[in-house]
Amino acid sequence: MLDQPETYRTLLGEYDGPVSLGITIDEVTGEPCLLLRIADVGAVQRRELLVEGHLVRVLVRPSYQAPRPG
Repeated sequence: MLDQPETYRTLLGEYDGPVSLGITIDEVTGEPCLLLRIADVGAVQRRELLVEGHLVRVLVRPSYQAPRPG
């Protein structure tokens, strides 16, 4: 799911800036959720994603900067 372009389009539309998407555990509910790190939090179009019939929460962390090769 994380490697599918449709996942990114659903969450971000046409946004093409720095972003990182992973899986984590929601600290409040203890349930698995997606962790979206993004430079422009205003680009996020959804905070939940339907995965195999289940709504999965998307935690958004702003001010992401892509790693630079070094």
